[in-house]
Amino acid sequence: MKKQFAKWCNIAGLVLIVCFVIKTIVDYSQYSSTLNSAPFYVWIVANAVYFILPSAIILIAGVIVKKKK
Repeated sequence: MKKQFAKWCNIAGLVLIVCFVIKTIVDYSQYSSTLNSAPFYVWIVANAVYFILPSAIILIAGVIVKKKK
């Protein structure tokens, strides 16, 4: 059971990282500096908070569960 939980944590973490890359590319293609007052790195930071931070938490949880085994 713990092995499956660690496996699903790793898969979910990797999916979130891939979503971060895809979302950042989509945002970059839609970004226009003349229409947006904020620089593009603000979008990258927001995407990181939404995708990378939860991904890191999930991956760390998977590693901890796997090590306890």
